[in-house]
Amino acid sequence: MFPHIGGNCMEMMTNAAKSSPKQMCNLFSGRNSMTMPKFDFINERGRNLYPRRNEAMANNADKKQYELDVDRILHGKDNRTTLMIKNIPNKYTSKMLLAAIDEQCRGTYDFIYLPIDFKNKCNVGYAFINMIDPMQIVPFYQAFNGKKWEKFNSEKVASLAYARIQGKSALIAHFQNSSLMNEDKRCRPILFHTDGPNAGDPEPFPMGTNIRSRPGKSRTFGCEENSSQGSSSTSANGEDSTNGIDSSLGSSSNSD
Repeated sequence: MFPHIGGNCMEMMTNAAKSSPKQMCNLFSGRNSMTMPKFDFINERGRNLYPRRNEAMANNADKKQYELDVDRILHGKDNRTTLMIKNIPNKYTSKMLLAAIDEQCRGTYDFIYLPIDFKNKCNVGYAFINMIDPMQIVPFYQAFNGKKWEKFNSEKVASLAYARIQGKSALIAHFQNSSLMNEDKRCRPILFHTDGPNAGDPEPFPMGTNIRSRPGKSRTFGCEENSSQGSSSTSANGEDSTNGIDSSLGSSSNSD
């Protein structure tokens, strides 16, 4: 049954005890020869997993810093005021969005921006709003987060998160020299009065002295049938894309 390799069993065991691991492997040669495990290969594979794990942990940490926690607001532990509203139906215009917000939260915010994709002529599925006070976020959250939109029989559910750029002053500085200031007013960010009899009404947006130009001819604004989220690409420095969208206010992967 077994091929003859010389010597008896006791001799083989004695010789084996005196042999090195390499010699041991050579005792059995042929088609079914034994080989030592490739530990170096296994260790290398394990090391290659670490960058992916670290990247995933970094992404989770990045996402977590934009999460909205009502309890932290109520206890005065988070004073941010600028939010990203996600999962907006693409056919919504700024006027429709404002009407929905003003039903319960009129006069509680001083900035709103609904990015528009000029190629598809519809919004890209998210907007930015700045509340006057952090506490105003709580009723706004209760009114919108996790709720479906009323128009167009949409199945989308609104979701809120913090924006990357925070505060009215920072938002004005970000946009006042943007190429959006050359576009139709319905495509621009909007500011609102917060005091006096005009509270809740739009106020003029300060124009910068070095407004950038957008490549290509400005298109007529209007919404067409569109079921996609639209393009939301921006350059590395946060400049507006050729479709007129400025998504640099939000975090990466903030758009669901």
